[in-house]
Amino acid sequence: MHLDQSALGILRKAEDKNGRKYMDWRIPYMDQPGLIMVYKSDSRYEKYLVYFFTSPASDCPGKYLHTTYGSIQVEDGLLTIRTKNSVYEFELDASCISKADMILLLHTVNEYFRDDGM
Repeated sequence: MHLDQSALGILRKAEDKNGRKYMDWRIPYMDQPGLIMVYKSDSRYEKYLVYFFTSPASDCPGKYLHTTYGSIQVEDGLLTIRTKNSVYEFELDASCISKADMILLLHTVNEYFRDDGM
């Protein structure tokens, strides 16, 4: 997989494929600002997954969620990923994270993706 695009935004929807809102581990991420990183599969045609890292100023700082592979749609200021079992919708908002918090957030992201050779 490789990074296809990234944006700042807020997770607005996390529901199953039948439209039922998740009431599980995803709840702390709802309505929180963060960095949306869209990765494209190198082996599955037009399949994407999302990593969402929350802002240091959010209610759950330093956390992340990632989806399974699915299809991406960007329209009307929203980024939506539809996986086999779920739908996640992010409101795109370039101003939802301050510059100071962005520096801290990028440090968290770099630590997560750091290659230690292990």
